[in-house]
Amino acid sequence: MKLSLTWKEEEEGVAVFRQFGKEFCRIFVYATEEGTAELLLGPSPKLEALKEKAVSKLRKCIVLLDTALKKDGFTEYYFVAEERSPAAGIFHALDLAGEVERAYSEFMLKRIPKKEEGIKEQNLSIEQSEQEILCTRADEEGLFSCRIRPYRDGCYIYGVSVREDMRGKGIGTAAMKELLARIDELPTAAAMGGLYLQVGSYNKPAMRLYQGLDFKAETEFVYYRRIPGETRKML
Repeated sequence: MKLSLTWKEEEEGVAVFRQFGKEFCRIFVYATEEGTAELLLGPSPKLEALKEKAVSKLRKCIVLLDTALKKDGFTEYYFVAEERSPAAGIFHALDLAGEVERAYSEFMLKRIPKKEEGIKEQNLSIEQSEQEILCTRADEEGLFSCRIRPYRDGCYIYGVSVREDMRGKGIGTAAMKELLARIDELPTAAAMGGLYLQVGSYNKPAMRLYQGLDFKAETEFVYYRRIPGETRKML
């Protein structure tokens, strides 16, 4: 019996694959920007049990995904898998088969909050909404910004940005140091648990910055690129 693809009605962005009327695997789809999405393979014991055959089965899933995502306007998408996980092994095999292409990897960094030394100047504006916290430089609009939301046992810092014409001048470092020193102004969960952020392995300056602020690499995620309908010709 052929695989069928349905979208889970009660959850947005969940592709459910069924065979013989039973769920075979599910893939979570997150739109990241116009025309691009990130996909995570959900817990799939039935798929992993197939071992070598899992690759050919997932290739059939990809064909169905291509049609659905292309119809929704996506021109490319990325499968994301934790390095050395069963899912990464499957996507690595798909990479060798030319179905996807390993594009890059990112590290999830973690820092345990601790008491920081006092800061002489407070330049950050910290504003909290229902879903996230926005931090910006209060003295000059657009100079620095980042966002924070609850994550695991603490909070996740993302969208860290310094205005392009002011990069390399220590503004990001100073802003992050101030943010860490004012951690008590964040929700209780952030102060009690860990601080997390994700950075590309290719972004050496950012990696040096965060490591200098005592962030430690916890997990590596690999991104495999897929263009709907395209298979690379292997030599």
